Amino acid sequence: MKTSLLSQKMPFVAIIGWLLLYYVTGEISEILTPPNAEISVVWFPAGVATTAFLCMHKRQWPILLFGFIVLNLFLDGFDSEAILISVLYSILGVLSCIIIAWIVRKYAHQDDDLHIILLWLFTIIIVSLLDAVLFSVSMYWLDHTSIKNIFWDGFIADITGNIFATTVMMGLINTRFKTITNLRMHLIWGVVVLGLLIMSTILIFNDSAIQLYNAYFHHQRNLIRLSLLCIPVLFAVILSLLWGNRGGSLALLVLATITIYYTSNRQGPFYLHGLFRHESLWLIQGYLTVISLLMVFLRVVTRSTQRIDENQGIYTRQHLVYQLNLNDGTIEWGNSNNGIPDTDITACSNIKQLIEAIHPEDQEKLNQHWYSQQHHAVLPTILFRFADSDGHWWTIEDRGSVFFGSSDPMMVVGNWFISSEVS
Repeated sequence: MKTSLLSQKMPFVAIIGWLLLYYVTGEISEILTPPNAEISVVWFPAGVATTAFLCMHKRQWPILLFGFIVLNLFLDGFDSEAILISVLYSILGVLSCIIIAWIVRKYAHQDDDLHIILLWLFTIIIVSLLDAVLFSVSMYWLDHTSIKNIFWDGFIADITGNIFATTVMMGLINTRFKTITNLRMHLIWGVVVLGLLIMSTILIFNDSAIQLYNAYFHHQRNLIRLSLLCIPVLFAVILSLLWGNRGGSLALLVLATITIYYTSNRQGPFYLHGLFRHESLWLIQGYLTVISLLMVFLRVVTRSTQRIDENQGIYTRQHLVYQLNLNDGTIEWGNSNNGIPDTDITACSNIKQLIEAIHPEDQEKLNQHWYSQQHHAVLPTILFRFADSDGHWWTIEDRGSVFFGSSDPMMVVGNWFISSEVS
């Protein structure tokens, strides 16, 4: 996981944007939390903070960390009688997000989407568990609050908020998952599916659908009530396939808005008699979390199948071959149609043009790779970031490149493996 283009070109704007989004989602979470709850049982800012740390450069982390903690205190109301608890709650909540982001960025395999997702998921679960244990024990020690109530509220809020909000935010930021071949038709069908998604979700969660069923049938009501929940999921998946990552994120936002609204007003399949309000919110968050994970794994599968060789039926990595003339800096590209999507790599016909498309932090590393390692017959493997024509950064692995120092001119014949999109 690397930094995003926005964090490099407009860091101040990006930081303000993340802080504003954190505060807005925090206010929404506070509105949804029942008045009698000890802590927030819905906490979308967790996912916002994790996404911010995943996308922003590490040198901007201290500002974000401080800003998120201060915003947590504002959202908690600065209760002077319990200021120590408020500070502890604010610090632990943000620290858990930065730890998740650090682990994922450090140990993720850039060319293995499934590994990234599984690492992200298990890290969220483990870190959220530790955070909930630490805070609930601290609350019991400081305020004699029941460990059981605090633990489950905090644990579920952290996990669901992280998974749901991070999935939505990453989907909006990363536009690479696209299946569009006919833009106009996909746009039209996407609008139709979005309308069906909104309509079906409203009818299911305001109880109109089950009331219509009850008017004609009298069997298996509970089974039908729960089976109806699959309909919005189906439309959300179709919209994701039609409109890509942003379509999937839009579907999740629509689902979350409608389902949480009706559940909070004691309607829908998740409002069950005998449950407390926050327990119904647990169920709806679980529903949204499952759909979020389905969207994430759908993206992984789709990206993988798009990179299967149609002739051999095996997974292939996007790969470029180049020949660099070290004397005059000219570059010739082979198999350029198998390179970075939507980018004419042949336009970079010399070192100067190529370096301009390399991430500023990686430019000197690439120069040294070619010009300072000339005593090696086989050059070492390096990773760097390259900007495509849409401004998205891609992780490139230069591996297996060979230096021909005895020839005139001196040449490097190399291989680029496109590992993954950064943002």
